[in-house]
Formats: sequence, structure tokens, C-alpha cells
Amino acid sequence: IIMTAPAWETEYGLPKSNLQRVVRAALPPNTQIGKDAKTGISMASTLFCFYHTSTASEIAAKNKRAVISANDMLEALDEMGFENFRDTLNNFINARRKEKEAKTKRKHSEIEKQDGQGVNHVEEAEEEEEEETSERPQKFLKGAQDDDQQQLREDDQEDDLDEQEDQEDQEENN
Repeated sequence: IIMTAPAWETEYGLPKSNLQRVVRAALPPNTQIGKDAKTGISMASTLFCFYHTSTASEIAAKNKRAVISANDMLEALDEMGFENFRDTLNNFINARRKEKEAKTKRKHSEIEKQDGQGVNHVEEAEEEEEEETSERPQKFLKGAQDDDQQQLREDDQEDDLDEQEDQEDQEENN
């Protein structure tokens, strides 16, 4: 099945606004990014994510596990030939783990301070945190969709300006 770029982006693409932030951070200020380049970056980054996840999944399957671990993702980078990125991802994973541990410790100590018994309420707090965490992706996706809609409006305005400039150029040439 061959999909056109807009259908492909809608079905599989990463949020445009997030990609654009990453790309802009890597470029010098005031650098313009063409529409075809944005599409290419979106497709390439999504394909990389598919390939990375697929490779990690194969590693997990070889180890007779159904769940992909962080170590599988790190090993996948090596297998794909991106070992240069291993340290960066590993540092991110370790920082994320430490952040999560610190948050859990803070929450436990706050509960213990509140009623002196705390230990009985730790499980309740963890359940509440799990519920909050399960809601985050929905909130993130909603925010990303809003960002994408705003970006589509901006892209449409940019396209309109490009068309207007093309018409003016044609009129000047005639």
C-alpha cells in the first residue's frame, strides 16, 4: 500500500509541532524550513522510531520476553549501528529513573508527615499517581493535536503567502 504524505503523516506521523521544535533547536536562528523538508523530517523520524522499536522488540523476543525494556532499546541502537547515541539515551534513562525515584520518595515522606501513619496510605498514593500517569498521554495527545492544528493553520498561511508571491512573480514576468 502506497500512502500519500498527508495520509501517512495523519496515520503514523509524529506531532508536527514537537518535530518542529526539535528541528528549530538544531538550526541557526531565522532559518526557514521548506514544506517538503518538514515532511521528509517527519517521515524519517517516524521511520527511525519504527525501526528502533522493531529492533528492540526482536531483541526482547530473542530473550523470550514480551515487554521491551530500556536495555533492549539501548542494545537496539548498537545493533542498528547507532552506538554513538547509546550514552545519550542511557544518560536520559538514568536521569528519568532518578527523577521518578525522587518523586516517589517525596510523595512517601509527604504522606508520612500528613498523618503520622503514612505507611497505610502509600499504596493509595501510588494508585492515585498511576491514575494521573495514565491520563497524561491523553492530555499530551490533546495538547499535541491542538499544536498540530495551530501548525496546520500557520502552514496554510505560509502556503498562501508562497502562492501569492508566485503569482506576483508571474505577473512581473508577463
